[in-house]
Amino acid sequence: MNDQVRMIGSVELRVIQATLRMDANRDDAIKNTLQHPLDWARLQRLAMQHGVLPLVYKGLKEVAPNLVPPKATLEMDAFQHINERRTFLMTANLIKVVRALEAKHIPVICLKGPVLATLFYSDPALRAYVDLDILVKLVDYSKAEAILYTFGLELAHKTDRHAHFQSNLCPIELHWRIATKEYPRTLDSEYCFKRSTSVQVSGHLCSTLCAEDLVLHTCLHGTQHCWSKFRYLTDFATALQMLDADQLETVCKTAREQGLYRPMLVSIQLSHKLLGITPSKKILHTNNIDFLAWLTVRLVCSYLGRASEAGADLFDSLVFKLLTAEKKRYHEIKSLAKTMFTPTRTDYHWIPLPDSIYWLYFILRPCRRFIQGVSILCARNRP
Repeated sequence: MNDQVRMIGSVELRVIQATLRMDANRDDAIKNTLQHPLDWARLQRLAMQHGVLPLVYKGLKEVAPNLVPPKATLEMDAFQHINERRTFLMTANLIKVVRALEAKHIPVICLKGPVLATLFYSDPALRAYVDLDILVKLVDYSKAEAILYTFGLELAHKTDRHAHFQSNLCPIELHWRIATKEYPRTLDSEYCFKRSTSVQVSGHLCSTLCAEDLVLHTCLHGTQHCWSKFRYLTDFATALQMLDADQLETVCKTAREQGLYRPMLVSIQLSHKLLGITPSKKILHTNNIDFLAWLTVRLVCSYLGRASEAGADLFDSLVFKLLTAEKKRYHEIKSLAKTMFTPTRTDYHWIPLPDSIYWLYFILRPCRRFIQGVSILCARNRP
């Protein structure tokens, strides 16, 4: 089997990665990884942590149901039944809210949630989400906010681009802007409304972003979270598969114009190396000659496959933001210098020291990070 995908982390994480692959070698990869002894309880915890347990369970049932222990099958099946009921309630609440807004002539775009799950995976219960994200125009925000209050929602907090409304059953994030402060030129909301498309969810039509904007949005979302979970990557890779070569070239051009070009290169390369997506040779060549994109991909693979499965810590996140930034960010540089000399739990576990020489942790911390950085640079891609 000629497999160019880089399998990372523990056996449990490799099983998860194998079920998420989107190439012709997925089935063989699942069967091969299941030949090794593994901790099924840990696999389920990791899959939940990465937000992909429904997809992992689906892949295992499709390819190798006989290789999954009965206890693990029952546990994952029980989780999925609960998830389906929860998804049904959240989808019903989403449709109620969207219809109430549209009744007041407020255009709405559904971001992520059951609409994205239906579009990507044909089933709202195959994507994990904890709240519902909807986008309205800035001029309609006050009216939309008033309507949400009628559903018993309460404003929990507000940022420069969205407000989070809390309830017992259905938390909602009401967006009036998609762009983040790091990438303020990305995805103009007015333009997104003009290009929006419709998806049928549980028999109801809901508006969402067009295919090109979905790629940009999932890239932005994953970048915002430093690609610390496989869920962000599967969303992006699935959106990427909706585009042909010409559309991808256009999206990359748009990403360059909007200051999201290096994050786009990183996203494409991660999809290629970890999930088996094969973009055009031109795009891959661009990835190969962009050193910072190459280095960022190695950093992400490092903390995705880390032995502790803790994902990106603050130091990793700051390095990621510096590597993907369109311009230098002096705030991150200052924070990075501070975290370089601030010991964490990982440092304490790395070399246990008695209290009398506790101060050595402030020296060991930068040494450990330096060693880790060298290992990232020197790591080889292994199938």
